[in-house]
Amino acid sequence: MKRFPRLFLASLALCLLPTLALAQPMDVPHEQPAPPPGMQPQPAARPAPAYQPGYQRVRPGYGNTMYSRYRTNWYIGFGVGGGSGWVSNDNGGESTSEGGVAINFKVGAVVTPQLLIGFEASAWRYQDSNDFAIQFNHYDGVATFFPIHDGGFFLKGGLGLGVALLDYGGEIQASTEAGFDVKAGLGYEFQVGRSLNIGADLSYGMTKYDDGATHDLGLHLTLVWY
Repeated sequence: MKRFPRLFLASLALCLLPTLALAQPMDVPHEQPAPPPGMQPQPAARPAPAYQPGYQRVRPGYGNTMYSRYRTNWYIGFGVGGGSGWVSNDNGGESTSEGGVAINFKVGAVVTPQLLIGFEASAWRYQDSNDFAIQFNHYDGVATFFPIHDGGFFLKGGLGLGVALLDYGGEIQASTEAGFDVKAGLGYEFQVGRSLNIGADLSYGMTKYDDGATHDLGLHLTLVWY
């Protein structure tokens, strides 16, 4: 009978072990406290779009600019106007100047928004009532420089070929002569659309021949697309 209490206690312990195991607290994951309002994580910044609405690709490093030459790599344009022309010789003599019409055409590359390199053709022509006409043509490689950032003022200079034409308007055959040409000018452009610029161009052209030179100064109203 002495062994009965021991057997009873051992059986009771075996019965209570599962109950004690279930009574142990379970590991419940704790929720992390929310950070203060000022410490909320910020979303990653989106990269800047490569294109701006309504514009072509902007050249890197220039940001938002007004003039369309900052968003392209080429240009084309033309101008019409008037001016004066005259002739000089190597002895210092010079004719009187005559008024006439002037035109120009240009096309080229936008090397940087401040520097344009291209080709420019221009002409000045005078014609009297007797159908006598004199015309000076210029065919030049021209560099155009805009010294003010995102501005319209420009300076230009070029070298090339010049041709003088004398047309007597009768039985006398017209004569032409070619020489070395120099061109210089300045002007201003106004941005009026996505690609269109309206401007004023004042250009001087001089062509040197064997025994003299021709000169013309023309003011043009220009349209230029970039």
